[in-house]
Amino acid sequence: MHHLMLDLETLDIKPSAVILVVAAVFFDPRTGELGAEFEAAVSSQKDQPGRTISLDTVAWWAKQSDEARKLAFGGTESLKRVLSSLSRFIHMNSTDTVKVWGNGKEFDCAILEHAFQQLEMPCPWKFWDTQDVRTFLFLLLSLVLLGPLGIDLYLPTIPAIAVGLGSSEALIQSTISLFILVLGLGQIIAGPLVDNYGRKPVALAGIILYTIGAAMAALATSPTIFIASRLLQGVAVCCTAVVAFSGVRDRLNGDDAARAFGFLNGTLNIIPALAPLLGGLLAEAFGWRAPFWFLAGYALLVLVLIALRLPETRPADTVPVKGLPVRQYARILSERRFLSFAVVNSGAMGMALTYVSLAPNVLMGTAGLTPLQFSLVFGANGFWIMLVSFFANRIIHKVGRPVCLATGGILMGLGCLGLLLGVMWLPAAAQAHWLAYMLPVASACAGLAFVMGPATSYALEPYSNEAGVASALVGFVQMAGGAALGLLAMALPLQPKLSLALVMLAGCLLALHARRLSKQIKGQIRKVA
Repeated sequence: MHHLMLDLETLDIKPSAVILVVAAVFFDPRTGELGAEFEAAVSSQKDQPGRTISLDTVAWWAKQSDEARKLAFGGTESLKRVLSSLSRFIHMNSTDTVKVWGNGKEFDCAILEHAFQQLEMPCPWKFWDTQDVRTFLFLLLSLVLLGPLGIDLYLPTIPAIAVGLGSSEALIQSTISLFILVLGLGQIIAGPLVDNYGRKPVALAGIILYTIGAAMAALATSPTIFIASRLLQGVAVCCTAVVAFSGVRDRLNGDDAARAFGFLNGTLNIIPALAPLLGGLLAEAFGWRAPFWFLAGYALLVLVLIALRLPETRPADTVPVKGLPVRQYARILSERRFLSFAVVNSGAMGMALTYVSLAPNVLMGTAGLTPLQFSLVFGANGFWIMLVSFFANRIIHKVGRPVCLATGGILMGLGCLGLLLGVMWLPAAAQAHWLAYMLPVASACAGLAFVMGPATSYALEPYSNEAGVASALVGFVQMAGGAALGLLAMALPLQPKLSLALVMLAGCLLALHARRLSKQIKGQIRKVA
């Protein structure tokens, strides 16, 4: 084993903190198997001059039990001796370069590295071999961002692309729907690949395809080549998206997984807020091909990061898949728990797609906003969703996933009610105001932020040994179901606000149904490696 998890007890959160206890254990991230363990208590009085104590941390320790304080403050060994013992422990139990994990990049690893340096002792690992859950999630986020960047970055350049390639705007616009369709369907194929060949190889293959697709789009000389490039990028994002969500399921469970899924889904909302503006600035300065060169450059950066930093997380007991696992998909889809939680994401995605599709007509056509005003309002809602997602992730451990599902359902219901009351009771002039549309949308989008993380974690929780297939199926249900729900609502002979209200109602009912089911499930709160 060459993965080592560190755990410290300290009197500060800074790298210079006084250290009370040093604990470490070797583990296999693919199986969860634990190896050799180390633990030593340090005297807080000996050999720690210049190290810091925080009054807040001391106050926190004062609230802990007598037994916990006795264990933490009962050390008699000097810090130098404990660090020497830790180094010997690492060298004796690792035959390869050790990968060190800690609770955040600035805590366990940083504190011990600072102590080794202060005592002029060699650190038994290199700084680039340190790992932590936050870094792991940011690596997965870099993969997830390939999708929305590929959709939103070139939106302002569609007219220029049509002129440059001698095509109609409608044809270029259709590549967005084509991209989303491929993204939804392709995950059915990508799921078995990540279970058979591992997360990291499929991620690297997807990034390479994405880079090639972006370069093809930038060099396109005809609409056919451009459409082919978008198809290739859609296939690539299938691979990276399944890897990202499988990775969360591999490493985290219960509320921790819900927070991670919420973080990934919530952070994505900054892309619709900023990507069109960035794409417009790039196109204005360098032409319509510039956003695609930016995508190629970003993909190359992600390729390097994933190749160097992302660990392989596929569990050793993953069920191998031969061909397209139709029976496996059918079995998972037939299970009430999976389908009940997966369709919650369909409702949320359907609401989001319907809102985005109708927004230009309602805000610029009816409300009379200029394109710049539209971008600001649209972007502000993206930041709002990100803010609510951050809040939801902060409180999920305190209130639990069922409460988050209920809160999200109620907020989507309030959005539906707001649109209906506005249409029924507000005078025509007030109905045309942009706030009559965006305030209910803001409520429903806040509901989306509360439900997607818990729903995804509940859906995937039973499938630790087939996470790739299950993650692919969640993505398929979310994208295909959401698109179908949105298209159905928009096809009805209703005014735009009523169509959106109908989808909000569906999202509300699906979330509240999932909340009822979640009360029957005893969730686990467990980190896997």
